[in-house]
Amino acid sequence: MSIRAGYRIVLLLAFTLLLAACGEDDAAEDEPDTQAQAGNDTDAEAEGDGVPADDAEDAEPFYAGETVEILVPFGAGGGTDIIGRFLAQGYQRFLPGNPTVQVVNVPGGGSILGANQFELQSPRDGSVVMLTASSNLILEGLGHPEVRYDTSEWVPVLGGPMNSGVVVRTDSGLEEDGSNFTEIQFVAAMREPGGVDALFLLGYDVLGLDVDGVFGYEGANATRVALEQGESNIEWQTTPGYRENAEPLIEQGTVFPWFSMGQMTADGELERPEAHSDIPHIGELYEQLHGEEPSGRIWEAYKAMNSVAFTSQRVVWLHPDAPQEAIDAFREASEAMVADEEFMAEAYEVMGPYDLLIGDDLEAVQPELQLSDEHGEFILSFLEQEYGYTFE
Repeated sequence: MSIRAGYRIVLLLAFTLLLAACGEDDAAEDEPDTQAQAGNDTDAEAEGDGVPADDAEDAEPFYAGETVEILVPFGAGGGTDIIGRFLAQGYQRFLPGNPTVQVVNVPGGGSILGANQFELQSPRDGSVVMLTASSNLILEGLGHPEVRYDTSEWVPVLGGPMNSGVVVRTDSGLEEDGSNFTEIQFVAAMREPGGVDALFLLGYDVLGLDVDGVFGYEGANATRVALEQGESNIEWQTTPGYRENAEPLIEQGTVFPWFSMGQMTADGELERPEAHSDIPHIGELYEQLHGEEPSGRIWEAYKAMNSVAFTSQRVVWLHPDAPQEAIDAFREASEAMVADEEFMAEAYEVMGPYDLLIGDDLEAVQPELQLSDEHGEFILSFLEQEYGYTFE
């Protein structure tokens, strides 16, 4: 073989080896790209908790196709029931997924039965929420032995300040300015002394009224019927019930408005609630009747209980162990309701001109919904001495 032929063979071998080396480099460069893509896919799944991004976007809202119950611890027709049915319409509209939302009335025990059922029997999957009234908070604060719930453990998502107006039958003999109050025997139809009625018993005592409390009525609707039928001659209703039940009686001339219970301010004083701004609050009426400002131990207990009763008189709660998706959905819906002008205009008509509480504002008032042991013990002593009432 000639030198020229040998030289060609050597060049051919060298070129072949060079091509092989280039192929290995290209393969090596392709491999990291594949690993990086795999890593990106893993990250995407991790960010979506293992759910591909498209699937997460297409997932149905938590409450889609579901039925939600708002548990109301009173019978139909009273203020809490009126509010519950109004809120049911709002939540049905604003909850993501637009579930069916309905009120379930569980009356009994001055509101204890319904709250106990929510705590002990209702499913904790977000399908049942609780609408409390001030009675639930007061009975809990006074240490009623039948209470099995602890509202400090529940999760609040919406709250609403409230107040009450007191009306008197026109045939009671009382002058509309109350000037002859010492001559009148008042008869009040009530639920039980240990609930929110305790606030009014304290207030009546502060004013110096002679009130015969008739207990055992099941809710505001029953006490309103008693007033209409003449079984009682003095009656209180929270703002929704006042508008629904008392104002027609005022227009008919059956009763006249006398005073409101007053709204506590940040500095611990009373002011007229906007919903009842046309009548004096209890402190103003006291000055009108007695010529001086109210004071004393019963007055201080009254103000403490007033704060518990009316700072956030109705609250919507979920169980603390409800799915976070349920809690988030109710918070989102509550925020949407408060931000909606049409809904709030309707809320003012139904609930009165009060700002609904959500988020940090709702959390901030939670301490005011707790009755101190000192005031609780004094109020129980007052109820026992004046009305022979104990929890035993």
